Amino acid sequence: MLSIGGWTLSANFPVVASTPTGRLAFAQSSVSLMKDWGFDGIDVDWEYPADENEAENFILLLAAVRQELNTYASQYAPGHHFLLTIASPAGPTHYEKLDLKTIAGQPLPE
Repeated sequence: MLSIGGWTLSANFPVVASTPTGRLAFAQSSVSLMKDWGFDGIDVDWEYPADENEAENFILLLAAVRQELNTYASQYAPGHHFLLTIASPAGPTHYEKLDLKTIAGQPLPE
């Protein structure tokens, strides 16, 4: 599992996740790193989305990564489901901003 972000590097997520172009670039580079190093999935560790707008962009970022993972799997590993996880906050101050049902696998927005 390739983990991206964490306490030190999470400050970069708001800008990356704020546009379709940024989300696509992140998804493509993440999947490329995963593929090159032989990982079985990606963990996005954004600590923490600061408001509802960032929380929504987090969902869109995850959707872009999932789509890129699925595209890669369909081309190079048919039938394989690469993992996509998050490091979810434990305290309500942070997790109440997140739509955890959507993140957990309900249909994602396009």
